[in-house]
Amino acid sequence: MSHLYSKPEVSYVRDGLLTSPVERLDGRQSEDFRSIEFERGNLLNSSGSCLVRTKGCEWQTSIKLEIAEGAEVSCIDTQVDFTSSTLNTSRIPENMSAGMLSNLLRNTITLPIEQFRIIDADEKSKWFRLSISSTLATIDDSSYSNIIDTLYLSVFISLLDVRLPHTQPLNYEENQTDSLKIGKQQSKKGIDFELIDSHKGGFSLEGLNDIPLSITINVIKGVHFIDATSLEDSIDDLISVTLMFNQQGQIKGTQLNGKGELEYSQLNGVIQHGSRLIKDLFKLVV
Repeated sequence: MSHLYSKPEVSYVRDGLLTSPVERLDGRQSEDFRSIEFERGNLLNSSGSCLVRTKGCEWQTSIKLEIAEGAEVSCIDTQVDFTSSTLNTSRIPENMSAGMLSNLLRNTITLPIEQFRIIDADEKSKWFRLSISSTLATIDDSSYSNIIDTLYLSVFISLLDVRLPHTQPLNYEENQTDSLKIGKQQSKKGIDFELIDSHKGGFSLEGLNDIPLSITINVIKGVHFIDATSLEDSIDDLISVTLMFNQQGQIKGTQLNGKGELEYSQLNGVIQHGSRLIKDLFKLVV
């Protein structure tokens, strides 16, 4: 979004980031986030939902619980869209698309599949499927990487609310084996199910500790800072390293953005910095 700012503006901000201590236009230090607010469970018709609001952008995530059938199915579907009527699309970075963000989530959001199985009946097997829909509601003063970081926060918090209902099988069919080889044997398989009322409201998702949050370390001339504004993101020699960590500190995905350079010898320091800061984000929501 460098076209939104003049060269003197960008140069002034760059000089401030390279001073010691860092001088940012909004008075923040290098490790300061702007305000983060979230409304968990804000959509009553969803299995899980969250609106995350920062100074840069807002994401609304909604999760619906669906039923899928087949021997093998995808139990998590992710969809990102930029269709909100309140969204100023001219503020979206040129190299960012809804499809790219959907694929990024799809490649990093995984959960143990067996918890989603309802009925085990070969091609007639039935599964719960999580349909995760995230909408970029507004964008104001956000960098490329800040959009990603806020998206992951919205998805993670929404998943915390999801409950898988208690079920029991219905409608049995006979499953006959080859009587010539091992004698005539029959077993019954459930081919349908019903939901069971429970005061506990269902099962929490297993494996949430493997769902990542995202943190971006912005680097210019060896100086690190977080939560870049759109103006800071316009600096020509800036490189942004977006890291997706789970709660164990394992990296689940990465993204690089910007025209700057990052020496290989600097990478370990960036990862360690991100690993330390991501703990504060997890403390915010878990």
